[in-house]
Amino acid sequence: MIKKMLHLSFLTKLIILFFICMIGIGTSSYIFLNQLISDFNFNPALIVKLEKTFLGILAGSGVSCSIILLIIYVDNKWFTKSINNMIADSLKERNLLTPCADLSKGKTPQDILTNTSQLLQLYLTFSQIKTGNLSLWIHTNKAILNQVSDGIIIINNDKVVTHINHISEQILGLLPSEILGQLISRKISNPEFLKIVSNTITEDVKTIDNPIELKDRKRVKLSVIPVKNNQELLQRTLIILKESEKS
Repeated sequence: MIKKMLHLSFLTKLIILFFICMIGIGTSSYIFLNQLISDFNFNPALIVKLEKTFLGILAGSGVSCSIILLIIYVDNKWFTKSINNMIADSLKERNLLTPCADLSKGKTPQDILTNTSQLLQLYLTFSQIKTGNLSLWIHTNKAILNQVSDGIIIINNDKVVTHINHISEQILGLLPSEILGQLISRKISNPEFLKIVSNTITEDVKTIDNPIELKDRKRVKLSVIPVKNNQELLQRTLIILKESEKS
């Protein structure tokens, strides 16, 4: 019986609640009125007035309950619509609105809870898949970078090093992974090197085989290339270091 009640629409539940409230108010008022009449010896005219008063109280209670339940119903509709819109916007951002449209069409609080739970589970699954793919991508690119004969450094738009191969670490005299996740300027202080990198990020300037001298008078050819996405927006900056041939 209780399980069947849970699957009723919210409006139906409110209507049932309204009748329960009215029955409770009417029954208690009727019992009180009869008890009052039996305890006191009222004349018929007064009894009629009490009955009218009873009916007025019952009618007023009905109106009050109706207003309260109407407010609850309207508030529930607004809440449900707001949550559905939020879910729809979230799905639309991820291009999932068409295949998962049912998740944004909840009609009751129970539907909202179920849909939200399914949405979170869906996003968790995508996150796990993305994490797995990202891990594979990182390990694959790391293996590729370490097979290249030149020094390779990749930085983001904040000049934080996201990838570096062993050749670069050897050229720059760095420990393995020492510079990863740090600003490139924390470990490389050469002004010309930093200026070229900065110009690439701020002014979209490509540099190819520019000779510079690092510490310990080590000379290298520096190339700095902007890496853009399909919208021509800078995503990463590729830095290539080639050791100059010794004369």
